[in-house]
Amino acid sequence: MRKYSYEKYKLFLEKSGDKYIKKSITKVKEITPKVLREFNGLIHTNEGPVELKLGGYIATDINEVDYWVISAISFKENKKVIGEENEYLLVKSKKPVTAQKMKEDFEVTVSNTTQIGRLGDYLVFNGYAFWIVNGEIFERDYEPLKHRSVS
Repeated sequence: MRKYSYEKYKLFLEKSGDKYIKKSITKVKEITPKVLREFNGLIHTNEGPVELKLGGYIATDINEVDYWVISAISFKENKKVIGEENEYLLVKSKKPVTAQKMKEDFEVTVSNTTQIGRLGDYLVFNGYAFWIVNGEIFERDYEPLKHRSVS
């Protein structure tokens, strides 16, 4: 299994990644002391456990099936609030990400925890953070930016 350090996967994506934009809506809630206690400081994602940090955001798909973490800086720079639903904000992505469909199983360290990606999953980078997205979910929720300049 290939292991990627921050610098290694940043360089990998800069050289071989393609640009995509997330087309689906994401539900988020800010990680407050109350939310931190509610989740015991940790969420379990499809790729492994992730430590929660105050000021960041817990994110989920519209059906609340999968969960992940968005840092405060990534939220500020990359998300646009389009509404509210119960305790969640509804957001869309403002900027594209760089992503690569992986050709083997791999590991990345995210928020001080190791996450496991499988053959066919995507390694994604938005300029602030890296994460893994299941291949089927990625292909459903993201679309490639082709023949468009991205700033």
